[in-house]
Amino acid sequence: MTSMPIALGGGHQKRSWQGNRTPPPADPAAAQARAQLVESARAADLVQLAGRYTQLRRKATGEYEGPCPKCGGHDRFTVDAKGWFCRTCRPYDQAHGWFGPIDFVMWITGLDFKGAVGFLTGAQMSNAAATRPAAPAQPERSEPTDEWRAEAEAVVKAAQWNLWNGSFNGEKYLEGRGLEPLTWQAFGWGQADYKGRAAIVMPWYRAGKLNAIRYRYLEPTPEGQRLIAHPGSKFGGVLYGGQVLEPGAEDRRTLVLCEGEINAASIWQAAHESRLDVLSLGSESAKLTDAMLAHAEKYRHIIVWMDKRDVALKLREKLPARTVAVSSPLRAGPDGKEVKWDANDMLRAGKLGAFLTAVRVKACGEDGALREGLLWDIWDMARHPLGIDAGTGAAVLKLAAELGRDVKLYECPDGAWRAGL
Repeated sequence: MTSMPIALGGGHQKRSWQGNRTPPPADPAAAQARAQLVESARAADLVQLAGRYTQLRRKATGEYEGPCPKCGGHDRFTVDAKGWFCRTCRPYDQAHGWFGPIDFVMWITGLDFKGAVGFLTGAQMSNAAATRPAAPAQPERSEPTDEWRAEAEAVVKAAQWNLWNGSFNGEKYLEGRGLEPLTWQAFGWGQADYKGRAAIVMPWYRAGKLNAIRYRYLEPTPEGQRLIAHPGSKFGGVLYGGQVLEPGAEDRRTLVLCEGEINAASIWQAAHESRLDVLSLGSESAKLTDAMLAHAEKYRHIIVWMDKRDVALKLREKLPARTVAVSSPLRAGPDGKEVKWDANDMLRAGKLGAFLTAVRVKACGEDGALREGLLWDIWDMARHPLGIDAGTGAAVLKLAAELGRDVKLYECPDGAWRAGL
């Protein structure tokens, strides 16, 4: 006789949806909600998303490039309206096509598909999505924690000691770029070994508090990478160079907005004593916030200096009408091809002061009072112990002649020009 299993305790057998049993009917509302979340994730702004992990530069209209967040390099990572790819570790292929925002999050974070959608939308990919609206995405924290700042301040202080005590070769590198010790000190630079490579340490501040650290390698990596950020750095909404601003009387000063820390320091060194302030966006892909625009509004003149003219013109549209947009001039490179001449190139060639003076004269237009005010601002700088460079001196003498003013400048044995009575 065949024995039969007996259900003990009068309970019912636990049912499961396995084997050949029919699964429960799908909930159309839940399926629609999940589909909407996926579409929302796929529509995420890739430039902003990727910009959290790498420094992007505008390559063409709507197209950006930069170091790969995973394997570095200089321009192997590409982002545009179609998607993104890395030529080395995540190349484009015809079978897959361009990679999208969900692919990017899965690639960077290691999350699965559902986790990546949740990362981009702030919602959980579950049946519960049908019974409640998707939670709004939480904005990324724009301020570092106190713990991060304490650790980062220690990094900066140790790096400053290294630079000023000659522990590495940073001073030779900076002197080779035409940058003087007074400039290193003003911007709080230092030197450290980062990931096994010697680098200049450049702190970024907002409202006097450390927000980010950028390392600039003395020699690029084999892949061409020169810049890398300290983990946890927050660059969003921050302009570089706030530590050297002289608050007050902005309505009598000129503000220059430029690209890159080295360029900002070069401009500051060449002209800050002539009532000129400088701030760097870091890269051309950075955006001006309402707070940045409000600060710029205070200045008598604003100059936007970008490598590419179209980028400078686009930024000028957001700034007051008195803003002047300029791009880096071209010069012949070693191979005879034209290359951009940025602020640091011009500083080393002794041309930066003259270039800045010419642009400031342009900003004055035909206003005689503004032009004369600029003349005396630069003449006052020539009265300082360090004087002015020869190019600035020649530009000042030309301006004085146009205004019919008698200005005396003397070329000194050290090459500087200084004012005389």
